[in-house]
Amino acid sequence: QDVSIEGLALDGNKAQETFALNGCRGGGVFLLGCRRVAVRDIEVRNFRGDGISFQQNVDIVVERCHVHHNTGGGVHPGSGTVRYVMAGNRIHDNGASGIFYCLRTMHSICRDNDIRGNGGPGISIGERDSDHLVLDNTIHGNGQPGIDFRKPGRRSGDRVILRGNRISGNGGKGEIVVPARLEDILVEGNTITPGKAHRPALYVKAGCRRVNFVGNT
Repeated sequence: QDVSIEGLALDGNKAQETFALNGCRGGGVFLLGCRRVAVRDIEVRNFRGDGISFQQNVDIVVERCHVHHNTGGGVHPGSGTVRYVMAGNRIHDNGASGIFYCLRTMHSICRDNDIRGNGGPGISIGERDSDHLVLDNTIHGNGQPGIDFRKPGRRSGDRVILRGNRISGNGGKGEIVVPARLEDILVEGNTITPGKAHRPALYVKAGCRRVNFVGNT
């Protein structure tokens, strides 16, 4: 509780390490069951797993970090973490998602991040990941959609606002992909440039409710 971790460079050994650590169990920086922790100005690179992962936490800040060239994802909030902020980070060239909202995370702000060239989606939002603001991020050139809502198994991740983001040149079915059974998704004031001809800016499956696409370029 009440900890600040700042100004470190963490250099992994992915070339020598044969075991990939799942991000739910570890990471270059890993927080479990913590409260009021700030992770600022950290560089995490070359880890065989996720760069920064935090599970079952309350009131976490990840700010101005540089997370790159890890074999897993960049930043991985999960397992019921609530009230967290991810701001001003550079997240690029990781093997999986840039930011991976795992299971049951709620009430977050994701703003002013630069998320590029990751192997998976720029941002992946999944099961019971609700009540999030995704604001003013640059999401470019990732291997899968810029923002990808994963298909819910039992309960969807609803009430998400995507506002003022610059989303371009990503892979998959569209720049923003929303599967069936999601509700209350607001896509407002974003600038969206599909990576390939005929690929949609927004792809929404049948069976959603109140998905609003407003004032985008």
